[in-house]
Amino acid sequence: MHPIAPVFRRALKSDKLLKIAVISSAFAMPSHADPLVSSQISSNTAPAETITVTARPGSTSSQPTDFITIDPTQAEDQDILNVSQTAKQAPALLAKTNSGVPLAARFFLRQPVPDSTNFFTKTGANTYVDGVYYGRPYGGLFDFIDIDQIDVIPSAQGTLFGRSSVDGAVLITTKQPGEQLAAVGDLAYGTKDWVDVRGAVSGPIVEDKLAASFSALLRSREGLVDATKLGTDVNSRDYQAGRAKLLFTPTDALDVTLSADALRDRSSPKYPSALSPFTPGQDPVATANRDIFTTEAVTPDLNRLDQQGLAIVTNYRLDNLTIKSITAYRDIESTSYVTYDATPANVLSTEAIVHQNQLTEDLSESGGSDTLKETLGLYYMRKDTKQTTPTGSSPNFSREYDYSYAGYGQLTATIVEGVDLLGGFHYAIEDKDFSSDFYAGNKKATLNGKTKAIPASALSPQSTSDTWYGFTPKAGLNVQITPDLLGYFSYTRGYKSGGWNNRLPPNYNSTGVIVTQPLQFLPESADEFEVGAKASFLDNRVHVNLSAYIHDYANLQIPVLLYGASTSYLTTAPGAQVTGLELDPSWQVTNELQLYALIALQHGNYTNGKFACQNTVGVTIDCSTDKLVGLAPLRALLGLVYAPELPIPGQLRFGLSINYSDKYQNSILGVQLAATNSRSLVDASINYDLPDNHWTLSLEGRNLTNVHWFSSAVQDGNSVAVYADDPATVIVRARYKY
Repeated sequence: MHPIAPVFRRALKSDKLLKIAVISSAFAMPSHADPLVSSQISSNTAPAETITVTARPGSTSSQPTDFITIDPTQAEDQDILNVSQTAKQAPALLAKTNSGVPLAARFFLRQPVPDSTNFFTKTGANTYVDGVYYGRPYGGLFDFIDIDQIDVIPSAQGTLFGRSSVDGAVLITTKQPGEQLAAVGDLAYGTKDWVDVRGAVSGPIVEDKLAASFSALLRSREGLVDATKLGTDVNSRDYQAGRAKLLFTPTDALDVTLSADALRDRSSPKYPSALSPFTPGQDPVATANRDIFTTEAVTPDLNRLDQQGLAIVTNYRLDNLTIKSITAYRDIESTSYVTYDATPANVLSTEAIVHQNQLTEDLSESGGSDTLKETLGLYYMRKDTKQTTPTGSSPNFSREYDYSYAGYGQLTATIVEGVDLLGGFHYAIEDKDFSSDFYAGNKKATLNGKTKAIPASALSPQSTSDTWYGFTPKAGLNVQITPDLLGYFSYTRGYKSGGWNNRLPPNYNSTGVIVTQPLQFLPESADEFEVGAKASFLDNRVHVNLSAYIHDYANLQIPVLLYGASTSYLTTAPGAQVTGLELDPSWQVTNELQLYALIALQHGNYTNGKFACQNTVGVTIDCSTDKLVGLAPLRALLGLVYAPELPIPGQLRFGLSINYSDKYQNSILGVQLAATNSRSLVDASINYDLPDNHWTLSLEGRNLTNVHWFSSAVQDGNSVAVYADDPATVIVRARYKY
């Protein structure tokens, strides 16, 4: 059970506008035999109910019996205003934004090595919205007020979804149009002219046959970082998004949902601050102890992102069988100018113009009986990616066609009462055609710290193609040991295909031989084991969830910057291992007060041999002894929610939490200046529900101790530039529900 759910049970009886179900061991729903697992634990003070295990939301083969339900006000008590903020509540989830493009959210689930920000590479964790796979997730599409449910799967998945993954998935479900007219909206104002305007309306068009909904948002904020050379504030926020849905139910057995969404982002690029310059003396202000909310960058203020999509979701239900079809088209256009060194010299910066479209089809059937449940599916994706880079150290045009095909399935059998056995598979074929054409000007490269000329003949167009095959099995066991204790074990295998590095011009290898073919990176795989238990005590007032896991990676894909260039490329480490322990206790002290905690311990290292990278002077070295990027040995959260009975009408709620993270690395070389230091962030909120059941007033504070910290950093040569996270922020919010 999510730690704050019991306190809000009374409020939920009258309003269930937002469900956030975070399915992970950190959120009380263990990622064992099935990636989506629900534990049915009573949230009142009655004797504990039996803990049962179920699976995929919306699937007749294994429908969850007790999702965690939080209305929008309660979600904001915990500062869960968008998907990336769920990372605060789930130690298994690390959310970051790309350098330059502030809304390009990246999610890391237990595997800490960051994904490349490249459009030609695949993220480790998949993102789905209403079942549609998002190859490039952008935060603005997840900030809507009508989000119905969020599921986080912190381990490899694919047996219930068409697209394979290594790390897991973030599943976002929005509310379906309703049969009664309903509306909700909120307005917020806060620090740095923070302005949020959100609203949603839903209702019938033809009774019992046709219903529609529309949701929109507008978010803006002044810049957080002072660009001293530009004379303005940067890292501002300015984006708008909308989503429309039409639900057609001609019969009880058939429903069809047509949806369309769009996002327009004109926020300032996310400017970094230089802690050290690329060349000594280049920027005297670039020091280790500087204010990270200032920058000397002189790059243009250029970030234009437009994303839109269409989807048709069809469900056809027979007696014990459901057939689902998810057909979707997505299109992204992005233009950005990004700096990496953040100094007046503008040594490391580049402009990128990208256009990507994607067509997907996921066709599945699921059904079964009380003792045997199954799911089978087929998946197809066609993706076309084009990128022009007219500036920087390697101006070029690259294009890739990606054709993906997959078959998947899962079977869950009840061997004896209280014992479930699960098995599944995912088989993927990925066909890619890649080409890259470099413009004049790339005549030099760095070889072991020295500049060497590249023959002009080596700049001819490069093209290649390849096909990758990936088979990922799955097995699990769930045992109901007692009515109050569930034990589980699971094995899953994750996979993502290989590919080629765009914007990597002809270069010399470590032996001095010129390489003119596109540089390929290998497919990555992971064997992931987990064991855990869920229990309730003291008349269901205390809940404890415990899990331990081992993730073994082969050909771990690692993004690095090419020395002295604004070009990122993927290299592969032969292997890596991450081990972890996660604990999620909660205690309903009284009917008004609840305490909760989340603890995640992790250890990781490279395995199976050496791999090459470039050090701070451009010399190729072995990096296999360095620390894994992004791995914090300890992440912990301690919080409380207090909802006292008042002598006046209405309901008052207080929330307080302290979120701690150990130091972790952002540089593959282990450069200490690029490491994110340990920190404790304090958040608090006060909410008052007016007795009319329509209005809610909130005062929300984040990072109240004003810790100046960064979650992302770029290290290239001697240059270290960091991207500041939000300082202390206070927001006043008013919400109306009809």
